[in-house]
Amino acid sequence: MSKLVRIVALSLTVVFLPVIAAQADEIVGSDIAVPTVIVEEVVTAAPPAFVDINSTAIGAGIGVTWGSGTLTFEGRQHGFDVLEVGLGEFGVSTLRAGGAVANLENASDLAGHYVAVGASAALGTGTSTLTMHNSNGVSITLSGVTSGVQFSLATKGIRIEMR
Repeated sequence: MSKLVRIVALSLTVVFLPVIAAQADEIVGSDIAVPTVIVEEVVTAAPPAFVDINSTAIGAGIGVTWGSGTLTFEGRQHGFDVLEVGLGEFGVSTLRAGGAVANLENASDLAGHYVAVGASAALGTGTSTLTMHNSNGVSITLSGVTSGVQFSLATKGIRIEMR
């Protein structure tokens, strides 16, 4: 039976091979529609603006805080100085804080006078969170660690100056 299968297969090949070859020539000679591939450009967003601040505070009803920070914006770092005056602050403390900056068009828009209301306390180490806004429409939300003896339930005026 296997000899019969080979003969039938060979006969079919001899009969249909010229037909298949003729159709292949027609396909190769004709215009073949190739699908168009559209490559879209991948746009990566710049990371959001971010600040890191280190400061020292002294208060006895009226508190004064001074320090410095770094703004990371569009892949570059910009230094700045911070001065804060607040009502309702008591103690001596240091703060290491960082946070997101919103509505920043240019690094220079970070500079200005900010207003904030916040509460924090530390006896040894504590945490604090503060959101502040300036006249350029920039807002900063800070979270940080306070070390020292400090109590604050304050309205704050904060000035940031770019270096």
